[in-house]
Amino acid sequence: MSSFTHEQLLLIKQVLHDATLEELHSDRSLATLQATFKCLRLGLDGSELNDKTVQLTLTSTRAVGVGYDHRALDFRPSEFEPPQRITAKDLLHWRFRAQEAILSINSPLIDDALDSARFEWLAGDEIALRNAAFSFCLMFESWCDFGRPMIRLSLLAAAESFTITSGGVPLALDDWEKQFAAWWQGWRNSWQAKDDAHEYEPGEFDTGVPPGLLESPDLDYQPPPEPVFHLDPTDVPREILLPIRDWFESHHKRDWLRMARVFRTLDTSVEKRAKQLAKMSNDLFGRWGYARSVDQWWVEGKRACAVLRGIEHTMPLDGDLEENSESVWTFALRKRQGSWMIDSFSQGWPRFKSAKRLSAEQKPWLKLWESGEVK
Repeated sequence: MSSFTHEQLLLIKQVLHDATLEELHSDRSLATLQATFKCLRLGLDGSELNDKTVQLTLTSTRAVGVGYDHRALDFRPSEFEPPQRITAKDLLHWRFRAQEAILSINSPLIDDALDSARFEWLAGDEIALRNAAFSFCLMFESWCDFGRPMIRLSLLAAAESFTITSGGVPLALDDWEKQFAAWWQGWRNSWQAKDDAHEYEPGEFDTGVPPGLLESPDLDYQPPPEPVFHLDPTDVPREILLPIRDWFESHHKRDWLRMARVFRTLDTSVEKRAKQLAKMSNDLFGRWGYARSVDQWWVEGKRACAVLRGIEHTMPLDGDLEENSESVWTFALRKRQGSWMIDSFSQGWPRFKSAKRLSAEQKPWLKLWESGEVK
């Protein structure tokens, strides 16, 4: 099972959706590294499996490294120091709790991991990583085993081949895909049964969010015709603001190709990413942002951050009235192939204490809003 197509490598990432890493184990004498995941799997007939774990065993490993980043998007890489570090000894005896992880294989995401605020090689080097047949990036978005602050941890490994097994028996990728689909079919059936019964005991399928909306939104609803991106004077470089402007404006215009070009996932084509963004927008339809000022910004190497403040309009839904709220967006950006792109973003609201409050004198733009009270 050492030969995989690009599509199969992407499929492995897909079937590991919501999987937790149970254990990592390195055997130096055999030059192997084994990752054990607890996965979403059911029998093809919907029956429970005795063992839901899957082992990916990397053979002829050439390099292993670990990258560390602060979880907060606005934290400068130069100011970050991880509270602890993973050592080569930890790979011999994994001492960390099971937690969710994302695995990418032969992915451009490896470049982002190498550009972590702090990166250390436990074995080998970048040349060995890039020359190997397979490069693995195991991403922990919210690593908490070192205490506070919560960090983003990336573990890289390079190998010449790897196998997939479960319970010591080879697991065909096609079978794994069908078992993954069976779990999600069980999830759908479980939530349907709960909806019919109106009460239930928590179970395995509660790990998945229930499908559907309380009410189908009016997709013809039009938000206020205010300027979408109209910032107070700022010294932020134009090249940093351009992808953020595209993000705001493309959301209003429902131009998902435009958004996909500046808000990429590196192992997904622009066209597929646009379809993903369109689906997410339909599921969360009813909120629009209007950017008005920059609270803070910085650029360090290939990374940047900009914190923008403005107004979010929410349409009437489920009996609630339309509403305008002051909102703050934090954008983390990366420079890839010479262009700045949005890597991730977060949103907060001063009224809910999830974003900093400013006095009215610090928000002259607020007086120019003509489409209702802003809370």
